[in-house]
Amino acid sequence: MVLAEWDRHLGEDRAARTFSASRIDKFVFCQVRAAAPCDMLGSISTGALAGVFVRSSRLTGGFSLVETVLAYFLLAGAIYLIVGLFHGGLRAHSRSQRLTEAARVAESTLARVRAWASDPIHFSSPWSGYNGVTFADPDLPGYQVRVDCRPPSPDSLDLFSPCRSLEASYLALGIDRCMKASVVPVRIQVSWGRSYQDQVTVWTHIAEPERALAASPTLVGGELTIPPGPAPHPLVVRRVGGPPDPVPRNGEVEFEAQLNDARGIPIRDVMFEWYVVPVTGNATLVDSQLDPAQPRSGTTRRVRHCYAQNPSTGAWRYAPGAIRLRARARYHGVEVLQLSEEVVLGP
Repeated sequence: MVLAEWDRHLGEDRAARTFSASRIDKFVFCQVRAAAPCDMLGSISTGALAGVFVRSSRLTGGFSLVETVLAYFLLAGAIYLIVGLFHGGLRAHSRSQRLTEAARVAESTLARVRAWASDPIHFSSPWSGYNGVTFADPDLPGYQVRVDCRPPSPDSLDLFSPCRSLEASYLALGIDRCMKASVVPVRIQVSWGRSYQDQVTVWTHIAEPERALAASPTLVGGELTIPPGPAPHPLVVRRVGGPPDPVPRNGEVEFEAQLNDARGIPIRDVMFEWYVVPVTGNATLVDSQLDPAQPRSGTTRRVRHCYAQNPSTGAWRYAPGAIRLRARARYHGVEVLQLSEEVVLGP
């Protein structure tokens, strides 16, 4: 019936015709040679080549080999990227956990070092119990801890009095007030692998613990009040140089100040200020910034037997008589004052 319908649409042409294979509505019509007429029942005469409609395998079948290989490559690439992302996330999480634990180990080690150094006797020792020591953390044995005390630290970690910005101009001259004795730099390294990236380094400063001072005088209403008691004075002022009394004109006398705790042990890195206290005469303090021999910390100071200079002539005026020097220090918010012995200035 199908071939009969097709012959009818072709005008029942009984001549031999050859049709090229063409695509008709997703079908392929193969080459047909009509050699005999079709009967009403749809049969074909002997020797006639039947035409068949074959559904295109390319259009309705599976993917081609190239498409299949390409799809596999795309799928493999997507799987590789997903696995790489998961692996990178796991590594980042593991490293973050390592860093957190290492920081906690460093903090706990630093707390132990601070507690040990809170004793003034330990602080004044060479720190041999911690300096250069490597040990495993007792709570997390997988971490190695190394403690270095007083290592060569960067200049940015040095502490100055009163601050670094004000002492910057004196730093190049070597007369800056850097507190190296009462502050110990401590470096703690926590490592868990062989790579230099598998470690955490913590820098800090541990200050000398506060010491108890003996009863010291205070300045109340301009008067120097000394509390009673046999305790020695914490601030000691001594005359250490210069000509004997009476001091000649333009002569210089040197004094030294030292702050001690209640046990008589000197306290380091204390800054002193000096004042001339006239008794019957007067004198002038030598500027420590103009004299490199005098430390800017004020531990020593010189006084000169001259009183005032005439700005026009440059001549000095003299005030012979007796004077005293007052040294002033501030330690942990406590102001300590002390007077020196009298100095007699000659005529």
